[in-house]
Amino acid sequence: MPQNVSQIRGRQAEELTADALRSDGMLLLVTGLTGTGKTTFLRTLGEHIDHENVGPVHYVSADEFEVDIPFSFIERILSAGMSRNAQIDPATPSAEVANRLLHALVELPEGALRTVLIDNAHWIDGASVRVLRYIIPRVVQQRVILAFATRYRDHPESFAAHLSRVTDANPQHRRLDFAPLTVPEIKGLAIEHLGTGISTTAAEKILGATGGTFSGVERVFSQLTPEEVRQLHLTWDIPIRDWVPMDEDPTLRPYTELDEAGRLAAEIVCLASQELSASEVQSVAECLGTEVDIAAAVASSLIVESGFGATLAPAHPLISYSLRQRLSSERSRLISGALAGVTDGFIALSHALDGAVEWDAALARTVDAYVADAVERGSFAQAYEALRGALGLATGAERERVLLDLVLLNLRNKTGFAVLEFLPELEALPSSLLRECVVIAISMYRFERPPESERLDLALERSADDTDADARTLRAFLASIAVIMTARTRRIDEATQLVERAKRLWELAPEDDATLSDPRLSWMIAPRAYALILESRYAAQMVAHQSIDRSRESLVALIGRARELAPGAHRADALAPLAQLAMSVGDPELARELSSEAIASVGTGAPPWAAGTIRVVHAHSLMLLGALHEARASLNEAEEVIYGSLEVGVRLTSSALRATIAATTGHEDPHQLLIVASRLPHLPWEGYGADLAVMAECEVARVNRDPNAIIAATEISRTGQFTGTQHGYLTYRAHALLDTGRLAEAEELVDALAQWRNTTWWELWGSLAWLRARVADVRAAQHGDRADLPEQHYRDALDGENTPLVEALTRSDFAVHLANRGRTAEAQEHAQLASEIVTRIGARAYLSYVTERAARLSEPGGAAHLDLVAALTPREDEIARYLADGRSTKFIAEALFVSPATVRFHVANVLRKLQVSSRSEVSRVMRGPLPTA
Repeated sequence: MPQNVSQIRGRQAEELTADALRSDGMLLLVTGLTGTGKTTFLRTLGEHIDHENVGPVHYVSADEFEVDIPFSFIERILSAGMSRNAQIDPATPSAEVANRLLHALVELPEGALRTVLIDNAHWIDGASVRVLRYIIPRVVQQRVILAFATRYRDHPESFAAHLSRVTDANPQHRRLDFAPLTVPEIKGLAIEHLGTGISTTAAEKILGATGGTFSGVERVFSQLTPEEVRQLHLTWDIPIRDWVPMDEDPTLRPYTELDEAGRLAAEIVCLASQELSASEVQSVAECLGTEVDIAAAVASSLIVESGFGATLAPAHPLISYSLRQRLSSERSRLISGALAGVTDGFIALSHALDGAVEWDAALARTVDAYVADAVERGSFAQAYEALRGALGLATGAERERVLLDLVLLNLRNKTGFAVLEFLPELEALPSSLLRECVVIAISMYRFERPPESERLDLALERSADDTDADARTLRAFLASIAVIMTARTRRIDEATQLVERAKRLWELAPEDDATLSDPRLSWMIAPRAYALILESRYAAQMVAHQSIDRSRESLVALIGRARELAPGAHRADALAPLAQLAMSVGDPELARELSSEAIASVGTGAPPWAAGTIRVVHAHSLMLLGALHEARASLNEAEEVIYGSLEVGVRLTSSALRATIAATTGHEDPHQLLIVASRLPHLPWEGYGADLAVMAECEVARVNRDPNAIIAATEISRTGQFTGTQHGYLTYRAHALLDTGRLAEAEELVDALAQWRNTTWWELWGSLAWLRARVADVRAAQHGDRADLPEQHYRDALDGENTPLVEALTRSDFAVHLANRGRTAEAQEHAQLASEIVTRIGARAYLSYVTERAARLSEPGGAAHLDLVAALTPREDEIARYLADGRSTKFIAEALFVSPATVRFHVANVLRKLQVSSRSEVSRVMRGPLPTA
């Protein structure tokens, strides 16, 4: 799951600011190797503290060239705005310098705090270190905040080690250790910088090229062209241009100070890809015919002992990365060749390939045997890496064979995007049906380009070689891929013709792989399964072009046939479109059942073509059925599958669903997810759930009690292009029109929904009866219509089938209606049931809204206050509660980790929405009127 590292560190800065202000000071230590974001964090922290306007903020950075100049760093601190005369004679006694700095730090107006942010603290000169060690305990709780950023402590007597001991000993001080960016963090930064998600594979590639440094990752992103950024949601890879690590990497300074034996020990451990015992390191050195000094490498903090001294490992991932980058290819090859003898399994094969000088028959047999075993175990990633390594060595006819093996492996694993770079080389291979089929199949992964229809038609034409089992298998398989891939652009009549063509080709294809001359094609043979998959996909695609009854008939017939297939990818591929079809005909329970079966059917072998759609439909159905936490967990667990899926559109639908769930449950900020999902309506084709991004916007707006945002999100200019949609966003729109008093427009829309009911509009997001009840309520308020008319509509709505959240919100509205009629006991009963449902399904964002209604409905006249309170956003509601308790702006700011200015902004909105003129009146509105005698 992507992690917004900027947001996380911004939140850390907010929390540290609040803690420091409460404690009248703080010592903060930020550690991490070069490139882990220490400097950026200090800047962020300074901005938060400066925003609080509590006193001066000073930025100071030590420099290596001054490390031998006594008191040079103290001069830097004083010259950063604390003294007009910062010069210090190196012969000045340390006590005198300390006294001068002490007075400069604490001389502040009453109530003010001074903040000093110190970067590159590892370069502070020794004389200044002695002064700072004396000063720190005397000022950090006397209205002074000192924040130091330094590399990892290299020995117990270093200044970093001292600061670490001080911060660890005092609970009011803080220490943050920054590691290189992880794959989830790189994916989060992609959303932040590029406005879209990237695959795990792409993030891993960036991590490998940059070592996870902020500067490296940001450079990769900044080198993308605008067109590449626009197309990023349709691709699996990300170009990395001209990335060169720093020539003078300070991470490796200890390495340069070691002798040859010590360096070799560090090199062996850092290149090993696994922990090694001391004897294994010695064995590698002996194989290389040289000495090794393990103790020296450990003493330099480049490698560390692990497992109670049993094994050795790199001290930090960035050290391993930096050393790998530094070594020459020849040096790396020699060490890798030796490591192959002390490792085993995939790592041993990788080292053997990295250490080989040339491709030979023995190495070919080793690779082929390993790949066959890996595929049998379902370890396609390791098989892929083995073949990629082999491709770097093989030449001539052997290279052509290995290349085709690699391409066929990725077609089998539904990861053709991983070999797109080899298309030019594939095109140059000798002409054959196999070459033509794999080129066309791999080309279909280029979503930014339309499929080559004419070339596909020529490849599928019957010819003299149709008596050959290999040719018949290849054509049938290629036609099936074409059905799956070209659904994004072909019209329904073209899709129909292609489906029929594929079915005829499967009728001609062999059913026994024993008839094949090329055993590499055996996994393609499954005529009955593929025919059913094609029918299921066609039925799902036809739902927008035929009656609902006809679609339901097809669904029932196909479910039985799909369940007859053996468990595995084919069964999952047959069930996935049927789960999608079940959702399209308004049956989320059946969709959940079918998608669950499809997921359970996937084993350890190759994944199904519809691996992403299965997960999205499953999560969508769970969400509608009220299993919010289960839906969220399902999407989080399947993110790698979704981003690696052939169906790139599901990345966006997954983000839209997660945004909706995030808004409803309140467990995470939906903003990043909405950014990714926003591209969904702009896909050049319409896949499953094309309107889910709009639905997510509507849910976020409803949670924030912003009906105008719902109306804006559902304008025809934004939704008019949808064809295969259930128009759930129109349900949100109708309620929003009523919330804003636009009765005539709401009535017109509700009348239209009545005509579209159960054909192109479904009641999964709110029933027609609920809408009619609300229309009648508003009419009664605006025009004096009969006040008893809404009640029957509410009862009809509650007697029908509702999803849990819809039932809770319907009961909550009904409770207000009853309370306004003086029927308090009945109102309280429905309000309480609404609260119980919201609590049970985990819709935390609605909890305060529903429970407040429940609490106030028991008070005479309480319902009259509900409309005012309902207008507050969740943050405004939170602040209003503090105001009702008489809390000050400063108290609220500290409790919510926001600035006083932010609190004042929200307070102004609260007073306006509650229609009061002073903070003291908020309590009266929030608590409701006093009972009358």
